[in-house]
Amino acid sequence: MRKLLYQDVGQIDFVRRGFRLGPARGRLEAAGLTLLAGFNVVNEAGLDGLDLLSGIAPEMWGYACEGAAVACVVHDVLTLSRGRRLAALLAGPGRDHPYLVHMGAGWAFARLRLRPLRLPGALDPLLRWLTWDGYGFHQAFFRQPVGLTSNGVRRAIRDQGYGRAVWFRECADVEAVATTIAAFPLDRHADLWAGAGLAAAYVGGATSDDLVRLARHAGENRADLAQGAVFAAAARVRAGFVPGHTEQAAEILAGTACERAAAWTEEARRGRGGGPEEYMRWQAEVRRLWGSRRNARIEWL
Repeated sequence: MRKLLYQDVGQIDFVRRGFRLGPARGRLEAAGLTLLAGFNVVNEAGLDGLDLLSGIAPEMWGYACEGAAVACVVHDVLTLSRGRRLAALLAGPGRDHPYLVHMGAGWAFARLRLRPLRLPGALDPLLRWLTWDGYGFHQAFFRQPVGLTSNGVRRAIRDQGYGRAVWFRECADVEAVATTIAAFPLDRHADLWAGAGLAAAYVGGATSDDLVRLARHAGENRADLAQGAVFAAAARVRAGFVPGHTEQAAEILAGTACERAAAWTEEARRGRGGGPEEYMRWQAEVRRLWGSRRNARIEWL
């Protein structure tokens, strides 16, 4: 079974995928390649296989853990082990990358042609809704039918993953990203911009001037773009290594340092339950905190 599940790294190639090409191609492809490397080593050797990737750059480790999560969930589902491997990943090598691990779980469900499942005991009660984000990213990246869900909240979170994929598909070209999002119905723009903000801040690929233009393009969805950047900054801070491009994106898109952004997510999460509506309220509170700081700065200036 392990040989059958092996993932060909060629599927990430932007030419093969028909994506836009540009200066950010190498960075964006490297993220996908590291994810697949994480999948393949864990698929072959279990979580101990991640030791083979110990030499990768610190900023890439989250992608390896995301790929490891894909492998863990695939094997958990196929062997009916109810999330045992995923729980071990979250308690072990992936403990500092919970955002990426939960997104990777969504990838796995998409690969299995399943909607995200609960996996009791394995997923964080609130972060587990990121599986819908990962699911949407996978379907958009690989041009699979995304479909609509009967629950608007799940669809909204899935669209955030779709927005992340737009950043990849348009190779971090901010004008192309804005044009692609504008083609969607208005009621989906907010979540798409949130996803684009997360990708721009986490994976990078844009210059400071690009990020300024991206913020201008977001227009009425400026707060959503900022919220995505805040989540990216929080994920990097939790991982213990914040690359320069994330620091830059946090300052430009969220108007704050990464450590402050991470504090916002913790403050906004305090007392939250585990339902999908609570996940959306968590994001809304982050937007409120961003808006309060932004308004205060405007008044001070």
